[in-house]
Amino acid sequence: MRSFIYFLSLAAVSAAFLVAGPSGPHAVAYNTAVLTDDHRQDPYAPTPQKRRVPISVYLPVDVSRKPCPKQTLPYMTPAVAAHYGQLAAQIGLANDTFAKFDMEYCNLQKLCSKKTRGSFPLVLYDTGLGPARGLYGAKARDVASQGYVVVTVDHPYDAGIVEYPDGSVVESIPFNDTEAEVVNFLKVRGQDLSFVLAQLQNSGVRTKILAHYTSTIDFSRVVSIGHSLGGVASELIANTESLIRGAVNMDGGIHEPVSSTGVDKPTMQFGRAGHDQTDPSWDALWPLLRGPAAELALANATHGTFTDVLTLLGPFMASLPPEVVQGLQQEYGSIDPKEAQKSIVGGLVAGFEFVFDGRTQGIDEIHQHYSNLNLRAAMIPPNVGITPEKEGSILNFISRQWKIVPEPVTDVDLTGKTAVIVGANCGVGLEVARQFLELGLGTLIIGARNEERSNIAMEDLRGTCGDKASIETWPIDLASYDSIVSFAERANSLHRMDFVVLNAGMCATTFKINESTRHDETTQINYLSLALTAALLLPVAKMKRATQGDPTRVTFTSSDVASWTTFKERSSVPLLPALDSGAADLTDRMMVSKLLGQFYIAELVQRIPSSVVTINCATPGMVYGTQFNREVDKTFGGKLVKPILRYLGYRPHVGARNITDAALRHDNAATHGQYLSAQRLKPMAPIIYTEEGSRISVQLWKETMAEFAFAKVEQIIDQVRKE
Repeated sequence: MRSFIYFLSLAAVSAAFLVAGPSGPHAVAYNTAVLTDDHRQDPYAPTPQKRRVPISVYLPVDVSRKPCPKQTLPYMTPAVAAHYGQLAAQIGLANDTFAKFDMEYCNLQKLCSKKTRGSFPLVLYDTGLGPARGLYGAKARDVASQGYVVVTVDHPYDAGIVEYPDGSVVESIPFNDTEAEVVNFLKVRGQDLSFVLAQLQNSGVRTKILAHYTSTIDFSRVVSIGHSLGGVASELIANTESLIRGAVNMDGGIHEPVSSTGVDKPTMQFGRAGHDQTDPSWDALWPLLRGPAAELALANATHGTFTDVLTLLGPFMASLPPEVVQGLQQEYGSIDPKEAQKSIVGGLVAGFEFVFDGRTQGIDEIHQHYSNLNLRAAMIPPNVGITPEKEGSILNFISRQWKIVPEPVTDVDLTGKTAVIVGANCGVGLEVARQFLELGLGTLIIGARNEERSNIAMEDLRGTCGDKASIETWPIDLASYDSIVSFAERANSLHRMDFVVLNAGMCATTFKINESTRHDETTQINYLSLALTAALLLPVAKMKRATQGDPTRVTFTSSDVASWTTFKERSSVPLLPALDSGAADLTDRMMVSKLLGQFYIAELVQRIPSSVVTINCATPGMVYGTQFNREVDKTFGGKLVKPILRYLGYRPHVGARNITDAALRHDNAATHGQYLSAQRLKPMAPIIYTEEGSRISVQLWKETMAEFAFAKVEQIIDQVRKE
């Protein structure tokens, strides 16, 4: 706050300063009220009294047909301005400095409009611990101008100062910054916000608050948002209030009970870039976000950027001494003040569309519209008109195999580009490589264990492209971690690495423990080894991005069968040792291994932005004529199933079209972390989106990172995520 005072000496020379107007198409009217909870005592008041909660209401006004008369009101109430004025006086400034800021609003009394003009969604906007609600007034007004009724809330005794309409004030109680105190503040905030929401639904209260207002509140579209502790409070009440559709937390560290319960509804974590580097609570919460979730990062920002301070001081920045500017930037960020306001409001609106309508375009394309904003992570089941349960059903699978023939990919030019395909010496992988070459691929790296088969595949592929492409075979044995590490290290020698396809896999008929890693061989090859390969190639992909321009696309070959497994080990803790103890059904174990891969991708993309490396997975569908089922084909059951496989299955080159499509098509942000089937975004296995799945996902990630500790994979991922 001390650094904030310096710039105010410049404002003090004028009688008043008008805060810059809102950016949206609506004018904004303003009202205040004090809501008294007759059923609750104030837990902080020194004498027994009912809890009294002051609110400010920002009302969007449609001025498309009739302009709105303007009125100017103080930015802060007198006592709040005087409170901050005392801080100013400590360094020799006038004690009325804060009283000189004004805001312009629509005067509803002079508007004289009687015709009702629609309804607007409700935004319940909570403050940080300490600042008065007035310090968010400019942002609240700006959000309202976008077409939202915004209600900000003061919490007496945890705010530095609260002023009531009669001029009486209450100041904050002593605060020692203990977790117990914060948790108690959060509990009372939750009660305050729930009470405010209930009062807004009371027609008598609403009539007073919305006096002269010709529009209404749309209570079917309510979102809770907040800064700092207010952000956590917004997530808290999203869980407890059925009316609230979702929450946006602006840079607030997570506390109990939210840190244990998580959030069931759509949630957006919206923080300063690097928030996770100083606050581990966000990463810990992520797996507990059971609804659609996204995380936005604001570049060159600090925790204080989300208040109004930069908006207020923006016009004075050029006139401030360099040392003052430096101090302000340390506390409130080096981002341009106008860009900060625009980015925060734009990010919030994208969050509202995400919560209310499931619209992800605003979030996916946020960086295109606001250069200081980046989508760090997203966990959003694709909105494709089908549930995970229906998509994963066997009947739907059979119908898809019968009715849909994947289309060849012909609209992509791969001239000069490089692809690494692991498992490309036969079957689907070989055909993916062929399709890449037919599209003009410049360099192909075939990763495979069997050198003889690799050389045969290379000669086969040369017949496709002649001398137009460079084709190399690199050894990689997925049964050996050392081999995987060597393969990834060799990738550093590539000039570029535009595409990585991880296609290798196996379907065993006898249970076997890998001699090197001591894990179940199916789990080792189909899950652990591919997961390690992808992780070790991440820093290579990041390094090559500067040469390529676009991020590397990493595509895993997945399978519909991930939805079919019984997954009897799902309750086992730890999980990997349970898989190593044996398997009565090796076909189901193969299905489990594919499901583990989907869990891994879902966790990995939470840590790696699509703008750094884009990661997805796809199923080729049921394919016959490959080496994947070579062991099963020898069994009696395999011989019985083979006619069905031939009848319903695709030939390898047809199934490969699905993998080629996933690797080459689709917007990076839209496909990041997603599963594709029949060349369309589809949900992953149903369990991925359940509370049980969230628990398994976290557990599996921890065990996998512990397994890869020898290669420091967790540290590698942490470094790659830093753009």
